[in-house]
Amino acid sequence: MHQRLSRMTRAMCRAALALSAFLIVPAAMTAAAVVKPKEKPAAPAVPPAVIRYEGNQHQKYSGKDAVVVYGVNLLTGKEMQWVVPAVDSKAKQYTPKPEIMDIVDQLKPGDYAKVEEHTEYNQTWLNRIDFYKMAAGEELPGNFVFYEAYPDNDTHVEKITLQKFGQAADVVLPMKTEKGESAPDPAMLATVNAFKKGDVVSVEVMNGDPPVVKSIDAYKPPVQAKIGKVVEADVAEGIKGPAVELDEGGTAVTLPLKGQVSGKKWVADPVLLNRVKNMKLGTVVLVTTHDQDGKTYLRDIKVAPAQPAAASGSGATPSKFNK
Repeated sequence: MHQRLSRMTRAMCRAALALSAFLIVPAAMTAAAVVKPKEKPAAPAVPPAVIRYEGNQHQKYSGKDAVVVYGVNLLTGKEMQWVVPAVDSKAKQYTPKPEIMDIVDQLKPGDYAKVEEHTEYNQTWLNRIDFYKMAAGEELPGNFVFYEAYPDNDTHVEKITLQKFGQAADVVLPMKTEKGESAPDPAMLATVNAFKKGDVVSVEVMNGDPPVVKSIDAYKPPVQAKIGKVVEADVAEGIKGPAVELDEGGTAVTLPLKGQVSGKKWVADPVLLNRVKNMKLGTVVLVTTHDQDGKTYLRDIKVAPAQPAAASGSGATPSKFNK
């Protein structure tokens, strides 16, 4: 489908360029025969943004009555405000557009909404606002909503389209060379082919144009545990690497740190290794994992937010890391 659309797009561009050749007006004719309209140029379109709604207020704005909507752009983290346009900008009494207010009046602080806006005279106006249903985990850093995967026949790479707060971006799988032929990493390709549109995935990428996937997994909610010692554990046949001992509600779990084989040695992610070495024994942490070649590795670890003390349990429970 993408290839067909790409070919159609290129054909349309060529047709537009060909047509423009017939629309070029000689310079001598321009002043005499072409009258340029004196209309104000349209403001450039701004892509829709997903916000966390904070509230609205009927107030004076630039000396005029207005309803102002307040929120935070989730992609940039910037606090924003938008003016609700009037039904009739020339009327003496301000009446906000009802199709916008119908949605605004239903929103509660903390709700997510999708907005379309334009800026005019240093004021940002709401063109449209609608509800936005956040996929579970989408709001977390490094998480995206999977849209589709497809082979790009022009570049021979596997492209992945991901979405975050309504915005789309393309990444590509890394290539592996075997017997002189390069192809998308087969293990990653198998993982990606198991995803469905709308799945939330955790993705790490390396800089590039487009970015290259470093790891991609189905999103797993973080598991709470207490950190133990950094030890050595089997990571591949005949190879050991750094691992961390964890106490997950009375269940002892040892997770090797994610990394890669280099020269018959396991090179663990240096950021993770430094982080676990600097954590005090017994620190309550939130842990996420990465599955690779039938093994489960530590993907990320961070100190858990402070929580009220809970009643002690009756004993060990099965580990959630491998679920």
